[in-house]
Amino acid sequence: MSEEKSPLGGKMSRTFELSRDGRQVYETLSVDRGKSRGPLVVRYVFDIAIPKNAQAGHDSDPDQPVLKRHPDESNRSSQ
Repeated sequence: MSEEKSPLGGKMSRTFELSRDGRQVYETLSVDRGKSRGPLVVRYVFDIAIPKNAQAGHDSDPDQPVLKRHPDESNRSSQ
């Protein structure tokens, strides 16, 4: 987790989580916008893509994951 201050003095935090199956990474960005406006939370979900050479049976470097971004459909709310 990292914590930062926005240019206007608000607080921001960013967290990263690996899914239980190790196939996705979740990034959550939280911004404190003050009491009257409430918090803003943005969640990104990244699929860990399998490199083409790994699909062909070659070893890949686990320290160099390839990420593919897609929208997180599970947390959508009507606004």
